[in-house]
Amino acid sequence: MNRSSSRIDIAPLFAVILFIKEMLKEAKFCIEPGPNSFNLTFILSDQPAVKTFSTGTPANTVKQGATVNITCIADGYPPPEYIIKRGNQMVNSTGGRFVITNIQLSEEDYTYSCTPNNTVGTGATKTLKITVLGKNKNHLPALVDTLRKQ
Repeated sequence: MNRSSSRIDIAPLFAVILFIKEMLKEAKFCIEPGPNSFNLTFILSDQPAVKTFSTGTPANTVKQGATVNITCIADGYPPPEYIIKRGNQMVNSTGGRFVITNIQLSEEDYTYSCTPNNTVGTGATKTLKITVLGKNKNHLPALVDTLRKQ
């Protein structure tokens, strides 16, 4: 019985793998050889970046006395954790979400910030200001100006 075996030069394929790895700079990969093939696994890591930081309302404008959900959503792998601050004070948030119940006009004095981080690094901080529509305050000019800028 005549057995023939053929060898495949994987050098060109390995060059492609190295090129992909360079393009994905933070990627780790593992090659597992098998008898007739091999498995290539990429493990991607990515520094987080904020996609959304908002109250979920137009121009982050809410009515006095309302419950407000401030939400920070970021991309990244591994999934990021979030640091949310009210001014310079860290607040107790869960999964990038912070709730203000019975919001008052005084909240306009604060800037909120969100900073995502994971094992790869810390993402850029995003900020927001909340406009509170109160009974005794005329916010219409400021609201119109904010909406024009968007």
